[in-house]
Parts: sequence; C-alpha cells; structure tokens
Amino acid sequence: MRLDKFLVDCGLGSRTEVKQLLKKKIVTVNGAVQHSPKLQIDSDADVVAVDGRILTHEDFVYYLLNKPQGVISATEDKVHRTVLDLLDDIARHKQVFPVGRLALKNMWISVIWPMYRVLWMWTMF
Repeated sequence: MRLDKFLVDCGLGSRTEVKQLLKKKIVTVNGAVQHSPKLQIDSDADVVAVDGRILTHEDFVYYLLNKPQGVISATEDKVHRTVLDLLDDIARHKQVFPVGRLALKNMWISVIWPMYRVLWMWTMF
C-alpha cells in the first residue's frame, strides 16, 4: 500500500495533510526519513513512525459501546446526539456505522463496525 494511504488510514489526516507531514521530514519507514507519498510499504512488515511514534495499521475496527439514554443509534441527527458523536475523530474516520434501533430512551450495548462487514447488535433489557 502507498505510504500516504497508510498514514491516512492511521488517522493522521487527509492525503493533503499527510503530504505536509512528509515535507516536514518527520515520517520514517524502517528508520529512514521518507519524502514520497507514493512509496509502497508492507503494513505488516515495515515499521512506520511519525515524529518517533510508531504507527499500527488496522484493517478492520470494531467498537462495543454502552449507549446511554438520550443518544440515538444513528450516524447523524439534527436534534439528538448520536453514538458516532461519542467516538473520537480517528474512530469516525474509519467509516463505521452503528447497528440497532434509533430508540432514544433505551440503553443497550451496540456494536459499531465498518460499513462493509457483517453486523450484529446485542440488546440489554
């Protein structure tokens, strides 16, 4: 995979933003400073670091969330908070979506998975 895609997948910003990181010469692959976003890397074998912090690439992410009352199980809503509002920017960047009812008053454990995976939800009564 390309280095810029790897960095974007790790939540470091858009492709434009990660290209700025490369220009600052703070991205290393196997200890060597890299400038090119086109560099092909093996996410399992190569060690990629930004400003000394080693990054780990995740192909799939899964979140188990205790949905509180007053939050709906949706990706967006103009009136109520959604379960995606409870996640950090990196988690939202992974293009996940919740599974379950839109119930505002209920509490349950919700699974939030990538959009292209099989989905399940466990309900607590």
